[in-house]
Amino acid sequence: MSPKLKQLLAGSKVIVGTFAKIPSFHTFEALALSELDVVCIDAEHGPFDRQSIDLAVTVLEQHQKPAIVRVPELTTTWTLSALDSGASGVMAPHICSQEDAERLMSLTSYRPGSRGFAGSTRAAAFGSNSIETHLTNSQESICRIAMIEDEAALENLEQIFTVRGIDLFFVGRVDLTVSLGETDLASPVVEDAMNLILAKASENKVSLGMFSPTSADAKLLVSRGVRFLLMGSDTMFLNRGATELTRSVTG
Repeated sequence: MSPKLKQLLAGSKVIVGTFAKIPSFHTFEALALSELDVVCIDAEHGPFDRQSIDLAVTVLEQHQKPAIVRVPELTTTWTLSALDSGASGVMAPHICSQEDAERLMSLTSYRPGSRGFAGSTRAAAFGSNSIETHLTNSQESICRIAMIEDEAALENLEQIFTVRGIDLFFVGRVDLTVSLGETDLASPVVEDAMNLILAKASENKVSLGMFSPTSADAKLLVSRGVRFLLMGSDTMFLNRGATELTRSVTG
């Protein structure tokens, strides 16, 4: 659990990371040795359990690479598992209301909040830290990332963005597109929704993040005020790398 990510999110630097969907020690070691700013362990769409999350966080943190865990649902079981393992932050899906955002804050906070305390975890240095030290470290280090990815959230942006303590609001453009009944991310309906989110985020002075499939798209997002980007995934890197290698010989 390093304060590095929270410090990055509070600054002005453009942050680039990726999703990791393969629960493999070697995959995380390779990503940890890259120049990525952060790695997001995708427990929502990848086959991760508590043990594999714990291993992934261990590898990333040993290389001073901040680890985020995208949990499949906003519950005590998932958030506690991620944070006790020493993750730098939790990304919570389907934040559609102020109540959802406040629940994210509560489940990831000791005081005030409902996060259960244990002094024997990696986050607490396996009992080496005092209660007060662990409480302080957690408050100074843990990042909360709320995903905006549903049509229902669009009506509640003002209320969601006023919940203090959330470090980043991550827009799930593909989920949002599907939720809006569209299949094209460039459709006018989706673009209107994006413009609304960007405008409301600017009014409320909150930070936005997004997934970006290409460098051209990433640069466009940055020009629109987005400064946290998750690009590609370990599975995509493998697939595209293998395909490009084959085409370089046969194409």
